[in-house]
Amino acid sequence: MPHFDEHKLKEIFEHHDHHKHGKLTKEEAHKAYEALHEHKNKHHDFEHLWKEHHHEHHITLDGFKHFAHLHDEEHHKEHH
Repeated sequence: MPHFDEHKLKEIFEHHDHHKHGKLTKEEAHKAYEALHEHKNKHHDFEHLWKEHHHEHHITLDGFKHFAHLHDEEHHKEHH
């Protein structure tokens, strides 16, 4: 599995930001979320994440970070 990090997340976000406004509509965000594949946030579904992190019907890159699983938090806790 290729390494997944914030750089890859940003690439997915920017690919789906068709208007290049730095934010995604709900439809764009859902497509970007699906493009995360195995890196999706496994603790919450799309609708919950959208409801928690959208602002004025758009999601920014900072908000979109919550849609992904960027690192193994359990693994991190065990070793620190």
